[in-house]
Amino acid sequence: LSGKEITPNARSYTWRLTLIWAILLLFNACISLYLALFASLYLWTLYSGLVSYLIFGSIFLLELVYRRIYIARYGP
Repeated sequence: LSGKEITPNARSYTWRLTLIWAILLLFNACISLYLALFASLYLWTLYSGLVSYLIFGSIFLLELVYRRIYIARYGP
């Protein structure tokens, strides 16, 4: 995904990736808000301090793996 011009495949890839991250961030914000307003401090802390980091880390690692597959298939 480096170069001067973005290919149609790369444009589609980056658009979908941006959409996935935006949905994940919205989901995370909704869960955090719900827990902050209606759950115990313990549950909010557990989610905000551990679970959300595991979710984001997992998605990031999946993105890296998929990016390698994508580049191998379509080129940089």
